[in-house]
Amino acid sequence: MDCTNYKDRILRIKTLFAKAEAICKRVESDPEHEGGAVIPAINQLRYAGQHLISACASDDVNVQSEELTKSENHCQRAVYDAAEAACLIVKLQIDSYQKQFQSIVISEVVPSYSSTLRAHVELKKIIGSRRDDVSKQDHYETLLQTFEILNDGLLDLEAHEEELKKALRITKRNLWFVAAGLVVAIASLFFTVYKPDQSNEQIKEQPSKVAQP
Repeated sequence: MDCTNYKDRILRIKTLFAKAEAICKRVESDPEHEGGAVIPAINQLRYAGQHLISACASDDVNVQSEELTKSENHCQRAVYDAAEAACLIVKLQIDSYQKQFQSIVISEVVPSYSSTLRAHVELKKIIGSRRDDVSKQDHYETLLQTFEILNDGLLDLEAHEEELKKALRITKRNLWFVAAGLVVAIASLFFTVYKPDQSNEQIKEQPSKVAQP
């Protein structure tokens, strides 16, 4: 096969392949999850490679074109499969941040968190609930876009982690001061309400004076 005749198509395949591979590595790099989640995507990349080899090995231009199309389609599906697996992994990581820093307003430290949170909510609607009026292609495109927003948001959370921890420490310290102040205030109120009337006690303790004739 003369690759110069299919340069643009081969470059598209290369770009898609690299994109899917990068997402797979993102999932596999997470120490809390095994790489099994991206096996479907890896299989798609393997099929893409097989079709690319078939295209290169053929002298028939029709076969070459057909095999390149199949290779590109498998690469595209690999991107979507990897994005779906990665979305679930990234969601769990964001959930962890939400739980860890639930007592502070994360968006005050991480400006992009509002967008991340919207994508996080949207993901719940996307995963496993493709609408009949939405094509499979559009569904996967939306999923891929959601992954990119979530992944960027997670990277931003990771970059601001020390600032989040600092804000959390300040919040806990302020809450401690507020709690201590409440205890002191309640104690003061208690002693004020229930403090014996010393003037009455003194009157009771003084002996009665007997009038002299």
